[in-house]
Amino acid sequence: MEANDDRFEPNLTDHERRLLRWAGADERLIEVCEFDISSMEQERDDGKDVYRNSVLEEVKKYVRGTDHVPPSLTEEKAEDFRPYGGHFFTALWEGDLYRAYARADYNNQAIMREVFGLYRINATRPEHAPKVTA
Repeated sequence: MEANDDRFEPNLTDHERRLLRWAGADERLIEVCEFDISSMEQERDDGKDVYRNSVLEEVKKYVRGTDHVPPSLTEEKAEDFRPYGGHFFTALWEGDLYRAYARADYNNQAIMREVFGLYRINATRPEHAPKVTA
C-alpha cells in the first residue's frame, strides 16, 4: 500500500460524498456509509455479530477503485453513472428504505435499524405491505 493510497481509509471524504450526490445517490445511502459499526452493539440479542458495512465497501469501490480496477465514479462520469450493486444497494441508492430493508441481509438490516429506526424504515412502506417490526 502506498503512503497516499486512500482506498483503505475507513471514511468517505467530502469530495467522495459530493460525487455520490452528483451521481444521484440518496442521502440515506450516505448516512449508512457514514455509520461506524464499531459504535453499535456488536453482539446482537440473537448472538450474531455485525461485522461489516457492505454499503460503505461497495461505495468505496465506486469512488476509489480496487487494486485492479480504477474508480468508476469520477467527476467526468458522475452525470451518467449508474450503480451496479444488487437489489438492496439499488433500493438504498434510490432512498427506498423499506424496499432496501426487505432485500437486506442480517448485517445490513441491523445497520439500518441502528441508523434509521423502524419508524423511518416504515415511512417508505407501500400501503399494502406489512410493517417492519424487527
